[in-house]
Amino acid sequence: MASRNNELPSIWTGITFKDAVENISTNNKKIKQKDYLPLGKFPIVDQGQCLIGGYTNDESKVISCPRPLIIFGDHTKILKFISQRFAPGADGVKVLAPQNFYEPKLFFYFTQYIASILVDKGYARHYQHLEKYTIPLPPINEQKRIVAKIDELFSELDKGLENLQKAQELLKTYRQALLKSAFEGKLTREWREENKIKKNGGNEYLSLLGKSQIVSLKEEINSDELLQDLPDGWIWVRLGKLINFSQNGLSKRKGTNGVELAVLRLADIKDRCIKTGGLRKIICTADEIKKYQLINFDILCIRVNGSRELVGQLIMYQDKGIPLLFCDHFIRFSPLNSEISNYLSLYSQTDFARTFIEKNMVSTAGQNTISQSNLFQMPIPFPGKTEQNKIVSSLKINQSTIDILEKELIILSEQLKALRQSILKKAFSGKLVLQDSNDEPASMLLERIKAEQSIQTSQKKSSIRQKVAL
Repeated sequence: MASRNNELPSIWTGITFKDAVENISTNNKKIKQKDYLPLGKFPIVDQGQCLIGGYTNDESKVISCPRPLIIFGDHTKILKFISQRFAPGADGVKVLAPQNFYEPKLFFYFTQYIASILVDKGYARHYQHLEKYTIPLPPINEQKRIVAKIDELFSELDKGLENLQKAQELLKTYRQALLKSAFEGKLTREWREENKIKKNGGNEYLSLLGKSQIVSLKEEINSDELLQDLPDGWIWVRLGKLINFSQNGLSKRKGTNGVELAVLRLADIKDRCIKTGGLRKIICTADEIKKYQLINFDILCIRVNGSRELVGQLIMYQDKGIPLLFCDHFIRFSPLNSEISNYLSLYSQTDFARTFIEKNMVSTAGQNTISQSNLFQMPIPFPGKTEQNKIVSSLKINQSTIDILEKELIILSEQLKALRQSILKKAFSGKLVLQDSNDEPASMLLERIKAEQSIQTSQKKSSIRQKVAL
């Protein structure tokens, strides 16, 4: 149980969650997600993250709210406070009406706290466990005081979270501005002037890539593909010209013959970094190891994923001191040299690169994919080797500072969320506001309500007997 009566203030009592609510029937009212409308007369409330999942025009599906209702996601444990007419979503929606001895909003806050400490059963049903909990019942006047205090404190927390989110957005904007400046050549403009880089003599890659290819590519670049004019010493290059070879990864998920080695999966990538803790191992043959083992400065591209934002990311591999293979969710690009690997990995983070990737991505059955051949056509603004190194080192220094600030903002956000939970816990245990000895004890409130209900029941039975007698 969530609490015991002897842990509560003396004028509080405890009541089983099941006895504190009325389950509102949703029979013949549930709307399947495929039938949601983008706009309509009535909102649909389901167990998803958003308050409103969609809309309907079918009034026969609508539930009215004489008093505010609580929506509990049986699978997700997500709670919503609803005070307007709505239609319920089809899957896992529990519509709960707090009994009259509960302030609806306080019941919502207390249910939030219980839901947070419920054991997460994944996509299993959770309400069967929620309804067995004991929920505290304060005197009715104290309920109002608690709600007022929680609303006040949460309002301040929400302002703090809003400011943190604005700061996070500003950092994202600054990161993109920095990347744009780097790959437009503005970040190294003073360096070029000091070193007097010449248009025809400032790029060590001209002879390697072939000048005729560079000239023809310039004619192909159109106005919506990056920049019109490159700085002195820069050239346009398609990604494919910077790669020695490429290949998709290992497709098998288990083996019986060979050596057991770690195989990199999508789950091992976080914030564009490879995490080596908890790597999955597969038994691989000698030929598979030779073909799929990563080499220092290889570039890994996320080839397929349900999230569009992840597809097309380029991640530079740095040797971790352990043999590491890669699965078929990735494309491996072997660049001409390590400097290019660093440069391309950073370039893939720009809005320029993302625009190209989005245009060339294919989406089928919830999965988004990009091919090697399409990626090879990505146009790259390309300086000489020395300037590349200058760009990479400058970006890494600046991005390191941004990363630190972003992590600090995340920590602050988590602290504010933890404070919200602490407030709910204090409210749940009767420690958020002072008790008033003049308040009617909750136990007496329950007895009075039961007595009133008993009288109403007797009156109804008497009325029925009279009608039968007639």
